[in-house]
Amino acid sequence: MSLFPSFMSRLPLVRSLALVVVCAGASACGSDSPAEPIDAGVVDAGFSCEPEGEPGEPFDLQISLTTDGVFRELVDGDMAPVVLGPQGLYMLELEVRATLSIPSESICLHTLADVSAWEQFNGITQPGVIGMRTVEDGSFSGIAQIILAGGAEMAQNLDGAEVVVTMACDGHGLSGSISRDLNLFLAD
Repeated sequence: MSLFPSFMSRLPLVRSLALVVVCAGASACGSDSPAEPIDAGVVDAGFSCEPEGEPGEPFDLQISLTTDGVFRELVDGDMAPVVLGPQGLYMLELEVRATLSIPSESICLHTLADVSAWEQFNGITQPGVIGMRTVEDGSFSGIAQIILAGGAEMAQNLDGAEVVVTMACDGHGLSGSISRDLNLFLAD
């Protein structure tokens, strides 16, 4: 069974927004410089974003909020900011790290992000791809932006929300997923 079920028919919010996981390569852990974008379709060692398929061998996956260049893995109960992106949409921006044994400096994985429903927020399921680069510890790292709301009025429903965020990634015959109970807040 694929990580990417047909979701358009079961989520009204998805039909109202064009949703994409926006991908960028993350800079090395400990660096103060911002992440440098990479082309998710152009990677070395012959790896590219493969068509979605069956899940493969498992790998470890982590999600974090990266502040001041420091990776801090999210744990259940952590606070996570909902930020206003440059395109006017409200999003949850996460650093995704994957521990993979692939002889490459950059890879591309298919993703499926899911944020559970909360009171007046219907929840969201968002497929996409993520471009990842190797970082100091040898894992691969990339940025996922999960679009949650299209306007300030909709975003108000997210302030104080207690949700389960699940991120699943697969590609190159490998699969990983992680879920965290997070408390959302609207960032200034």
